[in-house]
Amino acid sequence: MKTLLKLCLFCFASIALAATAAPALSDREAKALVEKSWNALSWSLPMGKFDVAKDGSQRENTIPEIAYKSYKAYEKFGVIKITRDSAWETTGKARDPAIEAKIDVAVGPAGIKFVDRDNPNRLKGQMGLFTVTSIVKNEEKKIGVNEYRLLMVTHEAKMKSPFAEVSAEMNNGKSMTGKRKAMVLFKWEPFESKWKLVAEDVAEPTTDFTSNFVSSALQAPQ
Repeated sequence: MKTLLKLCLFCFASIALAATAAPALSDREAKALVEKSWNALSWSLPMGKFDVAKDGSQRENTIPEIAYKSYKAYEKFGVIKITRDSAWETTGKARDPAIEAKIDVAVGPAGIKFVDRDNPNRLKGQMGLFTVTSIVKNEEKKIGVNEYRLLMVTHEAKMKSPFAEVSAEMNNGKSMTGKRKAMVLFKWEPFESKWKLVAEDVAEPTTDFTSNFVSSALQAPQ
């Protein structure tokens, strides 16, 4: 009886360990994982009335100036329509110098098809389509009790409208569509039994990486 009990406990422990340990990741599986993560990326644009803050204030219904620039870019391509409160600019601006403008954001003719079904006061759409063309590196890393997978890949990005136009507008006319290389870091979440994207660095094929998000994530494990 004791032998049978020990055997059952061993089996349960083995099952639990198998359920939480990070699985092996072939290059083919790594390619699918990266593409699935990137192709799920979306842009989101809340609509309604907002204050545009000069100081990046996080007050309710307030957006920083950098976000306002992206709103203006979406407006340029007809996705939204922005109405500034001219009366406030005449009489109220001096009383609250931290606020650059008061705006009312409504859907534009090109944005109707992007109205979020779950939230009609928000526009949402897919950023683009990403295809991994090669796996340059597929390395397992263990830091303490955490298990990671470091991937170096080449890929091709095809941004979808309107994000393609807006991202180029925000990047001095430089398109995000085209061939790229990337370092991508995934972390295994044992309680969810899935890989979670932690950090990534992206660059053009012949240029150096200008960010170090992956290195930083490995130096300060999450």
